[in-house]
Amino acid sequence: MFIKTRITAGIIMCLFLISGGFVFAQNMQMQQQQQEVPEVSEEELQDFVDAYEVVQEMQQALNHDISELIDDSSISQQEFQQLYQSQTTNNEAALSEVSDSKRQAFEKLKSEINGKQQELQKDMVSEIEEYDLSVQRFNSIIAAIQQDSDLYKKFQELQAN
Repeated sequence: MFIKTRITAGIIMCLFLISGGFVFAQNMQMQQQQQEVPEVSEEELQDFVDAYEVVQEMQQALNHDISELIDDSSISQQEFQQLYQSQTTNNEAALSEVSDSKRQAFEKLKSEINGKQQELQKDMVSEIEEYDLSVQRFNSIIAAIQQDSDLYKKFQELQAN
């Protein structure tokens, strides 16, 4: 009986290892597919760099505008961040301690910020398309730059010029 149980356990273990090896091989294949870097021509990389710089400037301008909106409101930067974090993490205890006036100020600010972010996203898409890139291609070039050190170096060189 003991030998039969041991053989059965051995067979189960072998099946587990074989199937585990198959899953491991599939995971490795999927990682290799994800790491395939798309080709990026010199001209396309230059267009990307130009678009990237404009998008970065737009994002910085938005960050400045958001900071000013908060500064001009009745709540501080720190209060806004705490309320935002409490809301995104569903921390009802922290939210229940906030006065109605602070909560209203926060909601108004959040609405204004969301509007500015949506407007910015539309503007960014237009800017990216001005450089003959789709948003999808723009994002795939970002991924390629993150994966390919040579491409990253070229990106940095173009950015420096």
